[in-house]
Amino acid sequence: MSAPTTSSDGFLLHGEPFRILSGAMHYLRVHLTDTPDLGPVKP
Repeated sequence: MSAPTTSSDGFLLHGEPFRILSGAMHYLRVHLTDTPDLGPVKP
C-alpha cells in the first residue's frame, strides 16, 4: 500500500490527484423530518 504524497496542487495517490474529505454532523441539529429513519430523539 502506498502512502499519499503532496504536490503543489494537493495530494497524490499512485500519481493521481486525490482529495481527502472529512466532516461531522451533530444529531440534535438535524430536523427529524429530514431523517425519518432515525426514530425519536430522547431529550
